Amino acid sequence: MKLKEGDIFSIPINEEKIGFGQIIYTASKYSFMIVVYALTSDQSRMPDILEIVKSPRLLMGYTLDSKFYHKHWDIIEHYEDNLTDFEFPYFRLGSPSGELFLIDHNGNKIRKCSNAEFNKLTYKTEIAPATYENALKALNGIGNWKEHYDKIKIDNLLAGRHYIDSEFANE
Repeated sequence: MKLKEGDIFSIPINEEKIGFGQIIYTASKYSFMIVVYALTSDQSRMPDILEIVKSPRLLMGYTLDSKFYHKHWDIIEHYEDNLTDFEFPYFRLGSPSGELFLIDHNGNKIRKCSNAEFNKLTYKTEIAPATYENALKALNGIGNWKEHYDKIKIDNLLAGRHYIDSEFANE
């Protein structure tokens, strides 16, 4: 199984309902950045791919291939036309007692960063695929929202980048 940027996949929500995600960046053979969309559908009706990729983006982050490998998430289509539309988060590297760096989604150092910037960012980490699935279920009324799901909400993940970009806009 070779997963690729642009692969769109289904995520089971319950026996009748599925959600959708897309691989938007391949970090390694087993690690990917994904986005999870707001659109859901009955398992008996597959929506048009454009309907999926144009729906709001809810969750984003790095994950591993285990849900694909065990066939819990099924690749349903491949679509690359939207891949240049994604804004990627910045991450932090270092610790407050040492040097602090801003890194991109590839892990490349962009520059040193201030304590204020560092505190607005998160470390680049891979989150278990089940966390994305359970967060999507909670957003659809199945199970409770857990505080650690907040770190994969797309607005929260991109907040650090927006803060840093707004600093440069004011210079």
